[in-house]
Amino acid sequence: MPNLKNSVVLPREVEADSNVDQSDFANGGEPSRLFNPDELLSRRAVEAEYGITVKQLERAAWTGDGPPMVKFGHRTVRYRRRDIIRYIAAHLVGKA
Repeated sequence: MPNLKNSVVLPREVEADSNVDQSDFANGGEPSRLFNPDELLSRRAVEAEYGITVKQLERAAWTGDGPPMVKFGHRTVRYRRRDIIRYIAAHLVGKA
């Protein structure tokens, strides 16, 4: 199995490959938990799993260009995993 820690896998690609177990995509490729597209991730978790830095997320939130976020209170911000995946897919350039 290839290392998927820094890869972005869209849900329809997972469904298209019958040899892929959905649990292989949880936690950066470690099959320790099920893939949950509605899981809420902190900015640090997004940086660790997808490589989008905390600074980039903060700047994108400030300008309104970032992925949708959930805000709890004054400082706590979370992102749904599905929104991060869509944000990355929307910023693809050229053919992959």
